[in-house]
Amino acid sequence: MDKTYAQVNLEQLGRTDDSEGARVKAATLTGWDRSDLGKILAVAARPFGVRIYKHEKYSEEFFPRSDNEALAKLGVPAHTVSVAYDFPDYHAVGDEWQKIDYDNMAKVDQAVGVAMLRLADAPVAPKWNDEYPAAKPYSDAARKLHSQPVDSSR
Repeated sequence: MDKTYAQVNLEQLGRTDDSEGARVKAATLTGWDRSDLGKILAVAARPFGVRIYKHEKYSEEFFPRSDNEALAKLGVPAHTVSVAYDFPDYHAVGDEWQKIDYDNMAKVDQAVGVAMLRLADAPVAPKWNDEYPAAKPYSDAARKLHSQPVDSSR
């Protein structure tokens, strides 16, 4: 684990018919303010015409509800990328493969793939945001994971 420096979980990338409106060439990141991973992904995605951004309502709400949470608790900057959080037949019988926007999913996947290559080649690993209170437990876990003293005064 101490050599794992980031994790990106991909979830709900196929549907663009979000209940808040169409999500084409766009994806969000859970826990945006908790680390610098979102900004890293956003920069890498821009040349592909894909916007990766913070969803004001769902970024925080979905962070602990996704599979990224297990690694985040261990100290690894781990987040989930999603195109849509909620669509008309979410977790319902009508959620079928014909509703997947394959072209959009390919564009988002390509952008995220390039971001992963950039992360793998980056001289510095992503970091938790020590200035954001919700990130403190993860930041403390990261210091423990990498054998750095935990500052208990914060």
